[in-house]
Amino acid sequence: MNEMTLVSSSADLPILEGFDPLDREFLRDPYVMFERARREAPVFYYPGPPISFWAVTRYDDVAWVHSDYHTFSSGVLSKTVPPAAFNGRITEDFVTRLILAMDPPEHSRVRRLQQKAFTRRRLMELEDLVREIANELVDELLPLGRCDLLKDFARPLSMLTMLRYLGLPENNQARLNQYADDLLRVVTDAVNPMGEPERLERWERVVGTLEMFQEMVAERARLVTDDDPVAMLAHASEAGECPVRSHEELALDLTTFITAGTETTANLLCETVRLLDQSPEQREELRRDRALFDNAVDEGLRRRASAIANFRIARRDVQIGGYTIPEGSHIWACLASANHDEQVFPEPRKFDIHRENASKHLGFSKGPHFCLGAPLARLEAKVGLETLLYRIPGLRVPAQELEYTPTLGVVVNLEGMLVEWD
Repeated sequence: MNEMTLVSSSADLPILEGFDPLDREFLRDPYVMFERARREAPVFYYPGPPISFWAVTRYDDVAWVHSDYHTFSSGVLSKTVPPAAFNGRITEDFVTRLILAMDPPEHSRVRRLQQKAFTRRRLMELEDLVREIANELVDELLPLGRCDLLKDFARPLSMLTMLRYLGLPENNQARLNQYADDLLRVVTDAVNPMGEPERLERWERVVGTLEMFQEMVAERARLVTDDDPVAMLAHASEAGECPVRSHEELALDLTTFITAGTETTANLLCETVRLLDQSPEQREELRRDRALFDNAVDEGLRRRASAIANFRIARRDVQIGGYTIPEGSHIWACLASANHDEQVFPEPRKFDIHRENASKHLGFSKGPHFCLGAPLARLEAKVGLETLLYRIPGLRVPAQELEYTPTLGVVVNLEGMLVEWD
């Protein structure tokens, strides 16, 4: 990658020459670039392609952008609309009804409904389920001696947990894995455009999956029980406790639950295994002391979270880092950079399971959009790590060049990671 140099455009904007957010080398290790950005140009302008935006890289500024919804709107995704070919099958304002695209107070009302599916009691009940699934997966893998940890363990662990929790057929795994990828791409189409053939193909799968879930919601809504999470959400909405959500919207909520947490948690688990492989003394500490797992998960999130940045739109002219960012501008708030800010996390590239402020990371975002499924993600990562370290003590990560799917969206997905054991 070209050396990063601060230059000025004809409009006297701060430009980082050589910065390319879709470059695979950058995605493998964005922290070198972010370190120089924080030092030389903590706020800089990227002219595109595919779109132009202002990048914000220091912890305090990133936290502010995510917290102040009066100044920074999440409505950037609302510019995405379904292709005309799907008129009648899905509404034109489909994306605006995603909670990720909402601002308070509408966001707050919908979040109150969704939180009913993730109460503390329900999450406590899930631990045994997660542990059962993790052990089932290891039972299948142990005789093989090697596997793709992402595809054979981490992703199935997250997906099966949600499918069993929601009472959905497990043969939907492959379809929903594909849907997770498709949904991310279609909702970020406005900031990371696709070609027309790919757009139509992905939208067809998204719409078809949502139609399947609508039928399931309609069927579950007839159940008279609060033990079924889907029925409970439908009844809570119909009772007016929270904003009334149509079956289409509830289907969208459910698929978001499944897809939003699956890839991010799977990536977290794989990256933390890799970090521990590079730090065998800390791996042994974890084996000796289970109390360290919670902090190790947070440190894994800080050191290598899959959420690299979030987009916001400036609601007004706003000053950040000495520059005036005009109203209507796209802002790329860099979570990954904030998590390596030296002013908050000394020696940020060091993976330290004893780091005292590891939980201060922004891997789950901040403010109104703080990840609803954060407790579940932490639980899955913790149980997954425990199961791997205790049941496959010889697990190791051989030398390999990891690949990440290029996207400007919220999540930069790992494409796979080989592991082996004796």
